[in-house]
Amino acid sequence: MGSQEALPGYRKFAQQKKEALRSTPTKQKTLAKQAACSEATVSNIFTAKTAPTEAFARAYARAIGSAPDSEWEEWRSAWENRFQQEGPAVTAAEDQSRGKRFRNPKFLIPSALGTVLLAVAVVLTMSPGKHPSSSCTLTSCRGKEPNDYCKVGVQTVGEQDRPSPGPITVQVRWNSKCEAAWAKAWGDYVKSGDKVTVSVEGGASESMKVKYGHDQHTAMVPRTETQRVRACWERGHDQVCTSWTPA
Repeated sequence: MGSQEALPGYRKFAQQKKEALRSTPTKQKTLAKQAACSEATVSNIFTAKTAPTEAFARAYARAIGSAPDSEWEEWRSAWENRFQQEGPAVTAAEDQSRGKRFRNPKFLIPSALGTVLLAVAVVLTMSPGKHPSSSCTLTSCRGKEPNDYCKVGVQTVGEQDRPSPGPITVQVRWNSKCEAAWAKAWGDYVKSGDKVTVSVEGGASESMKVKYGHDQHTAMVPRTETQRVRACWERGHDQVCTSWTPA
């Protein structure tokens, strides 16, 4: 985050999450162990100093009894928008004044022009390397990056955890709109050189070699809801795989 601090809205969000955890038997030390991170990292996440990880969000979801996918999306979205300033409260008098202004014809043209300029600005500032969510389907998704094409509406349809000799979680991720799946592996045990693979029974497969970090995923493969799929993590003869799903 550098010298820039998150605005009060995000700090309030993180504090409320911390308070929710206090109402459960789970302590921060236990949460840190389940999220495969240090207790200091958990403390920094709750004080808006450190970005939340997916492992943290999922461990937190298990602690408070919420849906892991929804919890991670909520934390991720809040963090990405942490520098957005909340608008000031509008009094009744100000609201009435605004209504009079926008009913006055002399304010209508500038207002409409501003809307048009804003729309043009959005189009011009869109990064050419990014793609709208769900912009591919089945075979057109093959080999594509899920975060660029199928970020919205993601589900975890298969998962396998292994706590030792080091924590690792392997998941099958799937997007019903895209009809595409991919493998995800995360945890402190994941390291450079490991292999992550997603396989559709009787269909396509995609693999990737981990280059850095402890949270990696493959490109997508086409997969309908009824096709069986599984995800695997490998290091030499060591392997962790999900079950084929649906069973």
